[in-house]
Amino acid sequence: MILHVDMDAFFASVEQATNPSLRGLPIAVAGAQKRTVITTASYEARKYGVKTGMAIEQGLKLCPNLKIVVANFKKYEATSIEIMEILKCYGVVEVYSVDEAFVDIGSQDPFKITEYFKKDIRKRFNITCSVGAGENKLLAKLASGLRKPDGFFWIKSISDIYELPVGEICGIGKRTARKLALSGITSIKDFVSAPFYKIKSIMGINGIRTLCFLRGDLKDYVKPYEDKPKSIGNSMTFDRDLFHSQEIYKALFQLAEKVGYRLRRESFEARHLSLIIRYKDFYTFSLEHKQNMAFCEEQEIFTIAKDLIDSIEIEKPIRLLGISVSRLVPSIQQRLFSNRREGCYRAIDKIREKWGFDIITWGIVKDKYLHNKPISPAWRPEKVC
Repeated sequence: MILHVDMDAFFASVEQATNPSLRGLPIAVAGAQKRTVITTASYEARKYGVKTGMAIEQGLKLCPNLKIVVANFKKYEATSIEIMEILKCYGVVEVYSVDEAFVDIGSQDPFKITEYFKKDIRKRFNITCSVGAGENKLLAKLASGLRKPDGFFWIKSISDIYELPVGEICGIGKRTARKLALSGITSIKDFVSAPFYKIKSIMGINGIRTLCFLRGDLKDYVKPYEDKPKSIGNSMTFDRDLFHSQEIYKALFQLAEKVGYRLRRESFEARHLSLIIRYKDFYTFSLEHKQNMAFCEEQEIFTIAKDLIDSIEIEKPIRLLGISVSRLVPSIQQRLFSNRREGCYRAIDKIREKWGFDIITWGIVKDKYLHNKPISPAWRPEKVC
């Protein structure tokens, strides 16, 4: 039995729990930048239509008495780590994000286990969570979203959710749901009953995997959160739109610097890089690069990202840039022919480990773009107690 634990409006709930004057009020947590977006809205604000990713100005139009709270990501990380430690008392924990986790409880009663840790979390932090139960992670995650907030739902049989729209399945977005609908697949029952070839023609191999999980033909396992990440990335939303190439290059190097440091800290190298670009009108797309030679240095990451962005014509000012690397492989700890540049990186990394990342930098980014660092969707605790 696997549980998916999803904290309810996590950032907003933590702010309301630690600041009694915010309780019961419509609040939205956002970054400190002038042009930031809403990271999380409390349930009081969601009643007005305020939601994650919405511009603050739009949120205030929907809810004029909306209170904007500047995000404190260190506080959310610290709270999340403690919550994960509580969950470890009840089973094997896999951190899915800063406010989500899977828990393998074996043959224990999911009702009782959920009741126990809900009580522990509420007592310790005065916040709630929604929990889904199922025989695999896909079903558990689907179930947790059906009884929010502070709910519990157990999918004992796939027939329990036959009537739900196919878009409720994790990994099926609006665009894919529209493609499925054109083939007559609108409900989960339609999806489960569809032949393999039809699902594969629309969703590829991932569609077949999803179908097998729903049918119970595939099993998955909860991996302890000590496991290493599958990707590493960072992004920045700028206070003003960027259009000139030198400004864009500076931002790219700053992102490459952070990603390179995180790769080396985790003892990884990468073979795939994604460059995410968002224009001022919020149109977002990505450019991809794959290579057989692994990389982990910021100069290498920057060169790849620069070549990608130089390969297209920038049509509009850029609001956000992001770099994400994947196809991670263990790094070679000692290369046969060590060079001066590698020694330089080792020295820089040691200084940062002792004094902090921003204590040293490269000349090209000595004037950094200052931004409130958000929590990545692939966040994992840095320290395991």
